Amino acid sequence: MTIFKNNAEALWARGLAVLPAEGKRPLVHGFHTWKRRPPLKTVARWGDRTPDANIAVLPGLSGHVIVDVDERSIAGEVESIFGATPCKVETRRGRHLYYRAPKGGPIMSADLRPAGLVAEIKARGSIIIAPPSIHEAGDATYAWSEGSGVEALRDLPPFPARALDSLLQKPKRAGRVREGQRGLALNRELCRHAWACHTFEELLDKARTINDDFEPPIDDDEEVVKRTLAVWNDLQSGKLKRWVGGQAVVRCTVDEVLELSGFGRDGDGALKMPLFFRARHGARCRDGKTFVISPDAMAARGTVPGMTRKRIEKARDLLLELGKIRLVAPARMPSRDRIPRRCEASPAPHRQRWPRTFSWSSEVARAARLRFDCRMAAAATHKALTVVRTRAQPRGIW
Repeated sequence: MTIFKNNAEALWARGLAVLPAEGKRPLVHGFHTWKRRPPLKTVARWGDRTPDANIAVLPGLSGHVIVDVDERSIAGEVESIFGATPCKVETRRGRHLYYRAPKGGPIMSADLRPAGLVAEIKARGSIIIAPPSIHEAGDATYAWSEGSGVEALRDLPPFPARALDSLLQKPKRAGRVREGQRGLALNRELCRHAWACHTFEELLDKARTINDDFEPPIDDDEEVVKRTLAVWNDLQSGKLKRWVGGQAVVRCTVDEVLELSGFGRDGDGALKMPLFFRARHGARCRDGKTFVISPDAMAARGTVPGMTRKRIEKARDLLLELGKIRLVAPARMPSRDRIPRRCEASPAPHRQRWPRTFSWSSEVARAARLRFDCRMAAAATHKALTVVRTRAQPRGIW
């Protein structure tokens, strides 16, 4: 079947940005950086090269917003939220709803599952498969819904951005879960909330609350206990990483706060900076990985609110003076004016699995940069911090 060769140009003529795909995997690289849709001659060349490929659409470059509904039974509910549209595509088990991108700024892709809908917003930075492509499983074909078709792309209603904002601002709940995926959904939610629980009993109570929100819930409480225990053991052994997007919790001792606060404005900065990095990079540094800091770039982007470049430098120097960090070796003179270095730091202990490693880079002088690793000593243990040499990193991190 020559799917792409026979149909891609017709979709391009209706304003869609198309590219060939194998299943759902695009056969063209670098499309995330495109500023405009590929020209017709490029689409024709792809058709000659991969005539049997599926047709993938870039909604953002096409000027569209597409709602990917994974369950056909809730497609009507989704339309009641975002409005009816004449352009619909039937998928293997769901439906695609096409809308025109609204004016006033691009709509970003979003997952609607936290809002209780098994659906996704496909917009800028995402792709979606168009008819008459074949599903990657090989047992279904993407097809236009009854009464819909390519012609319907001319009369699309604008996507209601306010409805999406209102939906995403509602309190999150577990929502509907397909049969056979409730256990995985419970594991996912437990991994998200485990870091905020201090005991197994707290995590188990959270697991039962999450399960009660499922539609339908897991009937066997022993399975809930078993999955909760597995997540708790992974947390205690250090296998579980903090999820990006979860609300970070930063802890420090009272002695640490009093010690640094006694140095006035510089002390406040010296306390704020390591706490911020504990929250932002705690999970990845726990595995011994590092991240880079550049005072110039941090100040320009406002990475640490209220911290200017000079305040960041003074906070760093104060940490050096107090022995919270230790300089190991100076770096060689860089070829550029600013080249950041890496270092490590660990937060104050809260559980037995501390210390956890964190890192940031340092510039000790304008002419040269010093490379070091540091670990924030906890006041309760008074441990000195070890510093190791790391390689130089490219300019412009944050």
